[in-house]
Amino acid sequence: MSDSRIKDIILFWNKVDRRVRNIIIDEYTKLIHEYELTLLPGYVYATHRFSHELSTYGLRGVFRSTYQPPARGLRMGTGLDELVNEIIQRLKLKTKTENGND
Repeated sequence: MSDSRIKDIILFWNKVDRRVRNIIIDEYTKLIHEYELTLLPGYVYATHRFSHELSTYGLRGVFRSTYQPPARGLRMGTGLDELVNEIIQRLKLKTKTENGND
């Protein structure tokens, strides 16, 4: 990538099922480190519970919007806030807080 404007490729684990020990993730993590690729710490956990609860009311894919952030209550325990903070820190982005809302 030395001739490219791309400085790094940052990987992260997404939709991880916290209920099971995932040997595949462990093995791929070792491989990612062997290739000296950047892997963010932590995981974005799967939100099966929320999807199931919302689908009973006929709502599907509510949490999957890339334009609007999911509500804070839906994000709790998913690891999404930690991922966003890690990306902001690594990319040295400035954040703007408006009236205390996220």
